[in-house]
Amino acid sequence: MQRNFVVLVFLWILSLIFISVFGTQVAYGFFILLTIIPFLSLFYIFLVNHYFKIYQNVNTYDLVANHRSDYEFVLQNDSFIPFASIRIIYFPDFSSISEQDMQSEYELFHGSRIVKRNSLICRYRGEYHIGIKAVVIQDFFRLFSFTLKLKRPLFVKVKPNIIQLDDLASNKETINTLRENNFKRNVADLLLRDYVPGDNFRLINWKVSAAMQKPMVRQQSGEERQGVALIMDSCRYADDPKEYLPIENKILETVIALDRFFLQKAIPVSIYLEEDAVEELRGDSFQSFETCYERLSSFCFSSDKKPSALCDELLSTNTLFNKAMVFLIISQINQSFSSIIEHLQQYNTPLTIIVINNQPDVVADHILNNENCEFIFIKTDDDLREVL
Repeated sequence: MQRNFVVLVFLWILSLIFISVFGTQVAYGFFILLTIIPFLSLFYIFLVNHYFKIYQNVNTYDLVANHRSDYEFVLQNDSFIPFASIRIIYFPDFSSISEQDMQSEYELFHGSRIVKRNSLICRYRGEYHIGIKAVVIQDFFRLFSFTLKLKRPLFVKVKPNIIQLDDLASNKETINTLRENNFKRNVADLLLRDYVPGDNFRLINWKVSAAMQKPMVRQQSGEERQGVALIMDSCRYADDPKEYLPIENKILETVIALDRFFLQKAIPVSIYLEEDAVEELRGDSFQSFETCYERLSSFCFSSDKKPSALCDELLSTNTLFNKAMVFLIISQINQSFSSIIEHLQQYNTPLTIIVINNQPDVVADHILNNENCEFIFIKTDDDLREVL
């Protein structure tokens, strides 16, 4: 394009020289032709901008991350002139379209249309634009280029992917115990926990209570631990969708995969997250999985949802003391999550910390070296079936 414009300017200057030297009708005609060509090109682009139409759609509005969907777009010429050079620009960040070629140029005769059918894959859960972002229009002489952005690009809401886990590498012994006897015991053991209103006073360990300066009771082996707890970080730590969408997608994908895994094994699951207040999504059987999945699909992360509110609520109500196993699914560890970790260590509760981030340095060394909890580091493009 730039080369053609330089050539045109050179010929226009040359035509001026011919006029000054020869002054013939041919020289004047050549000069006039070169002078009006840029105006013809701009008028052509104006017509394309006015009469060119784009239609696009997907075959379903129930899109799921990393699942193929049928995608179709139509290029249509409603004018009385042919269109010479039209190039498509797609939204590149969060979706991919099969057989797309960023360099392909389309030509349309007057009153014609081009229909293209492809398959589309949305990479992440969330709400964002997909498909065609803009078109680049060039005139016949390739002097000018105009980028036409779509006024109404295709906007979709994508649900998180459901990963089927056949087994978990972490805490296998605890999982097997959960399945075999549902953690029902018959005698009091030596583990201690905070006093909860309604506990038997005879179970209070007065010596330890005096040292801790708060009532501590012997954990009764006859108490039934209430399944598995999944604590989900609800905070958004970035402003750029390119940064937060992959992490949020993997957090939800992990929570959903674990929820499905345990419910299939008839192990009760409680998912703790922060909405307007701390919310518990509880499932006791696989029939409740679909309800939980729909709730998590519509969940919105926010920078206003600080981990401190979620952690303080769980600590103040002793919600986790009777859980057989706890999973902490987060993108970075801060002081609030450190308090949860210390709290669970006091009760000897099996803990698995799952940190989802592409930067290994988000995890403190004292967490990595802690022998009382299991640590799993997951990148946003990892396959959960291979890392969990």
